[in-house]
Amino acid sequence: MIEALQVEPVNATGDRGPGSISSVTASVIRTQQEFVELAEGWKALFDRSGCDNVYLSYEWMHAWWEQWGSAVSLFLVVVSGPGNRLGALAPFCITTRGGYPFSRRVLGFISSTKACCDHFDILVEPGFERGAARAIVGEILTRRREWTCLEFAHASTDSARLTELLRELKMSGMAEHIAPEALCPFIQLPGSYQEFLADLSGSMRKNLRRYFRSLEQSGPVEVHCLSTPEGIEGAFTELMRLHRLRFEKSARRSSFLDAELQAFHTRVLLPLTMRGWVRIYLLRVSGRAIAALYGFMVRKKFFYYQSGTDPAWLRAGAGAACIAGVIEHCISCGAVEYDFLRGEEEYKRYWTRTTRQDSTFRLFDARIASRLELARLKLIDIARSLKKSLQTGIASGFMRRFVSVRALLARVLRAVISLIKLRKRTGLRATAQWIHFRLRSVLGAHEAPSLRLWPRHVEHPLTARLRGSSDLSVFWEIFVDEPFSSLQDLENVSVIFDLGANVGFSSAYFLSCFPKARVLAVEPDARNAAVCLKNLEPYKDRVLLLHGAVWAECTELCLATKGTAGHPRECATQVATPSAGGVGNIQAWDMESLIDMAGGAQVDLLKIDIEGSELALFRAQAASWLTRVRNLCIELHGEECRNAFLNALAGFDYELEHAGYLTICRNLRRATRLEEPIIPLCKHAGVGAQN
Repeated sequence: MIEALQVEPVNATGDRGPGSISSVTASVIRTQQEFVELAEGWKALFDRSGCDNVYLSYEWMHAWWEQWGSAVSLFLVVVSGPGNRLGALAPFCITTRGGYPFSRRVLGFISSTKACCDHFDILVEPGFERGAARAIVGEILTRRREWTCLEFAHASTDSARLTELLRELKMSGMAEHIAPEALCPFIQLPGSYQEFLADLSGSMRKNLRRYFRSLEQSGPVEVHCLSTPEGIEGAFTELMRLHRLRFEKSARRSSFLDAELQAFHTRVLLPLTMRGWVRIYLLRVSGRAIAALYGFMVRKKFFYYQSGTDPAWLRAGAGAACIAGVIEHCISCGAVEYDFLRGEEEYKRYWTRTTRQDSTFRLFDARIASRLELARLKLIDIARSLKKSLQTGIASGFMRRFVSVRALLARVLRAVISLIKLRKRTGLRATAQWIHFRLRSVLGAHEAPSLRLWPRHVEHPLTARLRGSSDLSVFWEIFVDEPFSSLQDLENVSVIFDLGANVGFSSAYFLSCFPKARVLAVEPDARNAAVCLKNLEPYKDRVLLLHGAVWAECTELCLATKGTAGHPRECATQVATPSAGGVGNIQAWDMESLIDMAGGAQVDLLKIDIEGSELALFRAQAASWLTRVRNLCIELHGEECRNAFLNALAGFDYELEHAGYLTICRNLRRATRLEEPIIPLCKHAGVGAQN
């Protein structure tokens, strides 16, 4: 049934008094039949309001209600003006959470759960924001016995309509609790695809060219845009196939593969397609679909929803190539924005740094149940703050030692998993040595100054210092986490540079992986260099160890070590130029000099971990020596270092990879076609184009 409430007259600007809208009627829709009867009015209001969010459409909300509505109570607030014309709509429902006696009834947006939606708002005819807000608030407060609190989840913080509604609710005496949600990256699309490409980083443009060339080696490359009822269901089936392949290969779980969510999208697909909003893009090579992207184009905004990629084509860049094709098509259709929606996945940062943030707004009135819910949320905030304090070491040592049984069991489980990983990566001998050392530490036995470990990756045992040293952490990073494992397939490796060799673990790893190679190792810290010499001594004339640093020029530098009092981090040793009038105490060489020391030959593998000094190294004329490097792996320390590194490589082509904290550039070579345009992928990307 519809329950109506007369509110005071408002004019079109929301001020009280006579106006173009002389009276307003607010109603609450409760039943499925009334929901369906509202369809045409909802669609008309959606169009008149200028809304560009598919998640606020009748088609999306009604499909969600049909799929999951049995678990909630409908509370659709509609506001009508003269002639019963729909002027505003608040798509709410009431959800019961928790069990007796702690159950609570929460009034919030329809479809704010299950379907992963963002930017929730209310629909209001332009110029009617204040009057609509007052009418909606009147309905909500009149029926306060039906709810415990209000929760507007994943709500748009940029909406004037929602801001006005929240203002009216707070003016009525309600207390507000705001929780920021995940960031939503988006691209402000320019007028042309070439302008868009110009805004990308040089390395991203080069990677796109490389991806396209790689794909074209296997046949013709095309992106097809499916947007008509005749082809959309088949395209959705292909999308699901590719998405399932991707996640089954990586042994990860995807909520998009949930049977209920698939049923929902099957239900909503055709109605949204009839409105002209659905876009499913298929990237094909020689007619075979290898990547797909599913989204919605409403007015001039594209909302990315989900994608899928054949794992066999991941290294060829099929996913990035598909996104590029979609963006190119969106621009050609006049779109002004490409919204990635929630999530800060790393791949999104390659396309844009612009983000917006939704929030969850919760409001509570003066009733005991409502205030208890507010108190519960505040206690949760306090608990999270305390947990963060414990994790950052602010709390006392006493509190940190006493953990719950669950946390203790989790810690034991992590230890077992770590040992299994250690055994798998380093072999039984090194694992036994590690366990023996740890047991002696736990039992309080006298700790030796060093530990001998012999992982199966290397030809000779290695020495790791104890008593506050970081050597064991470095050992774990190199031999258990294995960031260098992806380099083992390099061929014809004769000369390796290990810049920032620390105690020689990485040099020993390379010498064992490439038995015909020679290593030039550079380490500025004298203590590290002494241990490094001991660890690399068995390799004899295959190693040249230099106690010093690498810099943009041959000079003398000063040594500085980061760390806490009493526990220096030898693996984070830094060098810097002497202060005015000061004298350096560490010899530094430029890359040209180091290459000459190694015989002037080409460097087949250059490993750089120099704790920020890469800023000086790559800011200088790096191109002169980069031509003598075949493969490069580097740990970049901060955005400034990353930018200097990428700028230095602007004139080169390479295959880019990431392995943990390492950035890897394979097959480094002078770019032969710097001005080569990126191949447009959307050869048949007109709206409605069929495969």
